[in-house]
Amino acid sequence: MTDEPDGAERYPTDLPSLAATLVRIESENPTGNERESAEYVHDWFTHHDIDSAMVDDPDPDRPQVGATVGTGGPTLVLNGHLDVVPAGDRDEWTYPPYGGVVEDGRLYGRGSVDMKTGVAAAMLTALDLRPNIEDGELDGSLVVHAAMGEETAEPGTRALLDAGFDGDVGVVLEPTRCRVATSEKGMAWYEISWPGEPAHASDPDQGTNPIDHVRPVLAALDDYDARLRDRSDPSAGGRTPPSPRWVRGPIRTRACSPSGPS
Repeated sequence: MTDEPDGAERYPTDLPSLAATLVRIESENPTGNERESAEYVHDWFTHHDIDSAMVDDPDPDRPQVGATVGTGGPTLVLNGHLDVVPAGDRDEWTYPPYGGVVEDGRLYGRGSVDMKTGVAAAMLTALDLRPNIEDGELDGSLVVHAAMGEETAEPGTRALLDAGFDGDVGVVLEPTRCRVATSEKGMAWYEISWPGEPAHASDPDQGTNPIDHVRPVLAALDDYDARLRDRSDPSAGGRTPPSPRWVRGPIRTRACSPSGPS
């Protein structure tokens, strides 16, 4: 006799059970221990005869999973990630963070929202649509991502795309209270350095003020903002203009004019 669960129990096909199973597998990031979750997802797909592969890029110690149903186009990608933020002080939790407790129609545990339930929904979508795709009732194909490293901005999804798990359109299954979002605001930070020559406040003309040289850069940012306004589209949501935050230079604790008293 053995207490090991059978296939139906270990690889459930209803959303509450599958999501709870994923929640019970710790995959905190940091430190990034997605391996057990990835192995389970891969085994689940294998058990249900869905083609999938473990992808070792970008970190062999933290694999991720891509799965495919069908071979024709167009291809829809359902994207989710396996890592969750750390649970913190576990004694502060009403339910164990990795207990996967289902009570009164609610699932409790770290990752229940962000985003083990989304990954489970993608897995079950592949299972549910497979007969319709394989018999030709539905055109196209479906790709599922179970990526690593999303919580710390690591290139898990990029590695899956580069490994061939790409498509024509994609749905990122982040929690949005089931509201469709067509865009996500990103950001880019740039640091611009310009050399200068310090001088004493009594002889400022003896130095070179780099701020004078940076002014054209700020003007160019204003021009770039104007071009972005012309390129805006309502379907892409709002936009945030370029915003210089600060200009700074080195601080000298003591300086005196070359022509002044010693």
